[in-house]
Amino acid sequence: MDHGADNVSLDLLSRLMMDVQNDSTRIIDSLVSEYQRSMLDVVFYGDRSSRDKFNVILSEMINPKMSAELYLDAGEHESELKQVLGDTYSAHNLSDDDVMIVGRNGILISGDESPGNRDIYKTLFKSRTRLLTI
Repeated sequence: MDHGADNVSLDLLSRLMMDVQNDSTRIIDSLVSEYQRSMLDVVFYGDRSSRDKFNVILSEMINPKMSAELYLDAGEHESELKQVLGDTYSAHNLSDDDVMIVGRNGILISGDESPGNRDIYKTLFKSRTRLLTI
């Protein structure tokens, strides 16, 4: 399979993200001290290696392009999004071209203006990170 940087399927992206998550768990485990590992065990009830990760996906476009609420169709579109975001909570039109879809395990922001909204993203990511440790 030869895929370029453009037009990456959610199936392929899902597999890639799982590999990255598994690798990052092993890397983090080797970098933290025994005390930090024990604290992670306390926070995650002894299951630190399978703790939830939060995925942030920024893209210039999503195909098919449609209004945000149409992605949460309880059908094919939402099913594909759940592969990378987990259970989907909400979808929002940020502008005529920008869409944000929020799930249990991630957020997808798509559109030409997405790089220009970094302050909004930082606030969202900080809030989500705090929720992960509660």
